[in-house]
Amino acid sequence: MLPVGLPADARLYLRHVEGGESIRAIARETGCHASTILRRIRRFEARRDDPLVDQGVERVAHASDTGATPLALGRTGMNQISRILRRLAEPGAQLLVVEGMEKAIVVRDEIRTAILDRELAEHMAIRAWVQLTGQGKVCRYAISGQGREVLRGLVASRICSHM
Repeated sequence: MLPVGLPADARLYLRHVEGGESIRAIARETGCHASTILRRIRRFEARRDDPLVDQGVERVAHASDTGATPLALGRTGMNQISRILRRLAEPGAQLLVVEGMEKAIVVRDEIRTAILDRELAEHMAIRAWVQLTGQGKVCRYAISGQGREVLRGLVASRICSHM
């Protein structure tokens, strides 16, 4: 059982690769042509070169195998994401992730502006809210166009809820 909040391409990828479902069976179920499903699976598979996406997929697959629930965001998690995306939207801001560390940081002009759990960073990477800009011992990420859209939506919903 896959988490509901995963992007559609990630769900297709996990169903095929981890679940062993054939592309034709998925295509029949979704009403799409098999080549369309294959392209979507390959597009997501190409994103596995990103360490956060790769580790996030592994975490989701492992949680699915054990019956555990991977990161359930809820209101607190979305508040954290809103805070992190706001920080990443600042000029020159980057999300830094070091292999083996359980935390990630947001820096701007070499000053730390936020700290977050790696799992939350994986969540944002799987959904393409951040994009990899540099890879090495330290992986660097910037907010993506999709991340900016999500931030605008979160800010708008917060303004509406306060009225």
